[in-house]
Amino acid sequence: MCVDMPPSLFSGRTFPQHDYFKTQLGAGQLALFNILKAYSLVDTEVGYCQGLGFVAGILLMHVCNNIAKLM
Repeated sequence: MCVDMPPSLFSGRTFPQHDYFKTQLGAGQLALFNILKAYSLVDTEVGYCQGLGFVAGILLMHVCNNIAKLM
């Protein structure tokens, strides 16, 4: 992955009908982009691959849901 890519180029494909991710450059897409970018920089052997977006997306949905319950 080129880490300087705009997040809308790939993060909009992950759960496009889910409320958290469907807004272009919204909070969900930006959070997903930041996680995928950070992971690609930390694990240079794996970098970025398409399937990581769905794994990170599911984790984000659960983390955000649990944080909302705490507030």
